[in-house]
Amino acid sequence: MSEHEKGQWRFCQDGECSCKKITLDHKPVATVACGEIGDRFPTIKLVEGTLGGVEGQITLKAEIQTFAMAEIPEEEAVARGRFIVRACNSFEALLAVCKELAEAIEEEHEDGDTYIVEHMMPLVKSARSVISKAEKP
Repeated sequence: MSEHEKGQWRFCQDGECSCKKITLDHKPVATVACGEIGDRFPTIKLVEGTLGGVEGQITLKAEIQTFAMAEIPEEEAVARGRFIVRACNSFEALLAVCKELAEAIEEEHEDGDTYIVEHMMPLVKSARSVISKAEKP
């Protein structure tokens, strides 16, 4: 994704679903990490028998193990997913408001209002910087 994709962002059942999927227009985009997270790798374990001798039957069991790096509580995962969806769904509207405010302040600046020049123009500069970053792919 090179830029913000427009459409309806959703968090599966508002985060109540165990899948924790975020979708855009009903197409999967991401999964919010929840529970134990870490590196997963396959292992093979000796369940019974001996490897060095001929006695008995050798039984091996394949498993996937997780080297746990962190635990993300359910409440935290749900809050993160909801935040991501709210941010994506409000991105265009917030960007438009920032642009309108910046333009309105710049118009007042042209009239020479000293309050605008001293107090509001630094905010316009910050807003323009944020707008520029938001619009970059």
